[in-house]
Amino acid sequence: MIEKPINGYSGYFATSTGNVISTLSGKRVILKAHWHATCGRTPYLHVNIICADGKCRKRPLHQLICRAFHGAPPSPLHIVRHYNDDRADNTPGNLLWGTRADNTHDMMRNNPHTASSVIASMNSKRRKYPLDKVRQAYKRWQAGEHIDDICNELGIVKDAIYYHSSRQRKASALLSAERTYVSRRSTQTPTP
Repeated sequence: MIEKPINGYSGYFATSTGNVISTLSGKRVILKAHWHATCGRTPYLHVNIICADGKCRKRPLHQLICRAFHGAPPSPLHIVRHYNDDRADNTPGNLLWGTRADNTHDMMRNNPHTASSVIASMNSKRRKYPLDKVRQAYKRWQAGEHIDDICNELGIVKDAIYYHSSRQRKASALLSAERTYVSRRSTQTPTP
């Protein structure tokens, strides 16, 4: 089993088996992971971490492990992808940084029959949020607060911050690429 320190979380280590170990008490303790849905989204495994400010917070297990084994995300628009689409498989070999378009391609590859309907459903459920609330969230995020904490407190989703921030054009380009890919996939006929 390989262990690597988690960047930004001193006293915590990610393992190659998909667990997080805490050494804060002087003992090596494997943290218990539990399912939790953030901002009304699909549930993922989370662990409770004591942050630098001394507060205990839930953190997505897949993000901690990807950060330890693959470094920080290349940009704020990058997310952690489960290559095989199994949210319970948090081993480093299954986790990759990628864009939403990459994640969509994974979904299409792993389950091509239902992927188009899932994406259409997700796009139709996108909500609008008050611009002042989104601006407040963006300023707090730029000041260094964790985006999941901000979203939970204000009741908005991460996408709202990305879409209404200075990165709006990049986020729109990624969504456009996803839609283009889905529309091309749905119009292609399978070859015998």
